[in-house]
Amino acid sequence: MPGTLLDEKGDMMFWLEGDSSRSVNGLLRLDGESKADWIIRDTLGFFLTRAYDGQIGYGLAGHGLAISTPTPDCPGCKKILGPEKGMKLLNVITAVKDRFGRWWMGRPSAGLACYDPVLDTVFSYLRTDQKLDYGVMSSQMDSRGNLWFGTTHGLCFYPTTKDIDYASFRPREAFIPIGLEEMGPSQVNMLKILDEETLLAGNQQGIALIDLKSFYETGQARVYFFQEKDGYSGPGTEQNCVWVDRKGQVWIGSDAGAHRFNPKYFIRSDRPPAFEVDSLTFGNRAYLMPSVAGKRIRIKQSRYGANLAVFLTPQHDPVRPAHLFFSYKLSSDSTFSTPSKNRLIEFPNLAPGAYTLQVRAHKDGLVSEIREVRFRIPRSFWETPWPWLISAILLAAGYWFLQVNRNRQKMEKNKLQVQAIVNQLNPHFINNALQWVQIRVYKDQEAVSVISKLGENIRLVFKNSREKKAFHSLKEEMLLVENYLFIQKKRFGNQLEYQLPDASKLERFGQVQVPLMQVQIHCENAVEHGIRNKEDMGMVRIGLEGDADYLHITVEDDGIGRRRAGEIGSKGTQQGTKMLENLRDIFNKRNILPITYEYEDDIFLDSKGEGHGTRVHIRIPKSYRYEFD
Repeated sequence: MPGTLLDEKGDMMFWLEGDSSRSVNGLLRLDGESKADWIIRDTLGFFLTRAYDGQIGYGLAGHGLAISTPTPDCPGCKKILGPEKGMKLLNVITAVKDRFGRWWMGRPSAGLACYDPVLDTVFSYLRTDQKLDYGVMSSQMDSRGNLWFGTTHGLCFYPTTKDIDYASFRPREAFIPIGLEEMGPSQVNMLKILDEETLLAGNQQGIALIDLKSFYETGQARVYFFQEKDGYSGPGTEQNCVWVDRKGQVWIGSDAGAHRFNPKYFIRSDRPPAFEVDSLTFGNRAYLMPSVAGKRIRIKQSRYGANLAVFLTPQHDPVRPAHLFFSYKLSSDSTFSTPSKNRLIEFPNLAPGAYTLQVRAHKDGLVSEIREVRFRIPRSFWETPWPWLISAILLAAGYWFLQVNRNRQKMEKNKLQVQAIVNQLNPHFINNALQWVQIRVYKDQEAVSVISKLGENIRLVFKNSREKKAFHSLKEEMLLVENYLFIQKKRFGNQLEYQLPDASKLERFGQVQVPLMQVQIHCENAVEHGIRNKEDMGMVRIGLEGDADYLHITVEDDGIGRRRAGEIGSKGTQQGTKMLENLRDIFNKRNILPITYEYEDDIFLDSKGEGHGTRVHIRIPKSYRYEFD
């Protein structure tokens, strides 16, 4: 248990806590022969420690820290560092005295405190922000007089100085994190100085040996972390439960019992980690590393949105091979990434250009030489015929605009409003067409099928334009939708799947009249703002039902959702949606049963419990008046 200590006579001191029926709380001393002697009575405690000068610190429950202040007249006298001295921790879980006579006290849930004997004052630094501020669970002073703290954010080093500006002191700024690669940022429950060059630390995942000599010589700590896979049988460590026996063996306490660890049997390796960059892939193509150092790999064009992946192969190392980490930096980055055990490095949607990737390996505080991978992603779009096709579409759109503008002057007020919206819907469609044509040139069969679908949609939209109609049949609308999703499937590949209503339902309701592009624009929003921003495959489903009065259409996607799209700025101009709303408002004024829209947000939950996805309900009356008399 952590609340034990051998005094200078070899007697055992330990904290005792009674149950609800007996009040036996306090600190006892036993010599193994005579009756137990109460040192502190009717007070609970958590911790005992002896400083380098023999002074004893008593971690109390609700009263702060007591420190021994023996005199010839009062050998058992103690001084209480409580609220009257400025102490705000109250429960002290760990304490250590630094080389300048200051006592540092910690409590993981509350923070850190420091007692300055010259000022006879305790300065408390409480955790006001649980994510940023440090709580302290364990503490030690090494042979060089510097402090080590086991905090709620991992192991930290603090180089002590004689003078401290207590008003501006901030633990999270003064402490230096150590061993985050191996131990991580979890709470360090136990610290123990084993000898002048070795510090033992433990958290809930295992224990670690920190080589203090290498740390002070190079500034880089050699951290050897031990878990079950390394032969350490303990499930973790508990509050300051560690002892060293006379044979140098370390005994560690946990909920599962006591665990013995002998550092003498540990084999250390000074061999730096080594690895090779095996290959890289872009889209569905693989590239082996060139035999000539510094030669740049030229990557061929791949499908839209292809990912770059780099594969690493470590060289054989029989000593602790499971503790190999990798970090990397692309030429556009300022610092290396956080080390990870992942041997696959991925970069999604890299822009065309020349890149240099630097990779290095880490193991037990040693760092390998940097390996470089140089590659180039080409620009290909402007070398294709597609810019000419886009220009032709723009010219056709311009001519069409002139014709529409001449006819608009002959319509009454409501027809002018409706036609204005139709005139906006068509260029909205043209803008989409400009995106649709961005498909791989070298796959002729796919290009033919895409252009065929695109031609169908253009003919259908221009047909409605010539007839000055803002509506058409559901069958024609679903043809627009099917062609649009077909083209987007070619664009995104396996990132997009879609599901249309079955043929029987379309046959049943196909002649119902609906506003122009009523379903297509909602499908566009689902793809562009929901699925496109999703990391994995997305699905768009079109549902179709009907009752006596209404046709009920649903457009559902499992993308990132409207809220997340708004946060990352993927909302677009929303012109298409606004035009549909304007059409609906004009037509609803002339009908008893209205057209309605309804959105459902966050219809799915991911593995973390976060909502995503959107479902749009479109209800259109089967009997609806679109014509103006």
